[in-house]
Amino acid sequence: LREGDHWHFVREFVDGTPLRDRIAEAPVPVRPMIAIARSLFSALVASHEAGIFHRGVRPGNILVTPHGATLVDGGWAVARPVAAADGDVDTALYLSPEQAGLLDSDVAEPSDLS
Repeated sequence: LREGDHWHFVREFVDGTPLRDRIAEAPVPVRPMIAIARSLFSALVASHEAGIFHRGVRPGNILVTPHGATLVDGGWAVARPVAAADGDVDTALYLSPEQAGLLDSDVAEPSDLS
């Protein structure tokens, strides 16, 4: 959002629980997990159709809601070698091989599905 010479970053508030926390509590039953997966894949398809890659799909960036899930914190992770992941082990664990610098390949849609 731009206001004169100033830019403001605005995000929608999503009332949910990170999937990482939900998994730590107990295994997620099949039906809720299917709803979460459907929501996640719908979000990825929509963003990929717009030419946007999340590059940080991991349980900490998926908020479980009463209606499925919402993918958050997208577009901020950059493709760089694991050693340069700023000490964020959670991010490094979910990098695709091309993001980690292990493959000489561009980051594209499949990178979000690693």
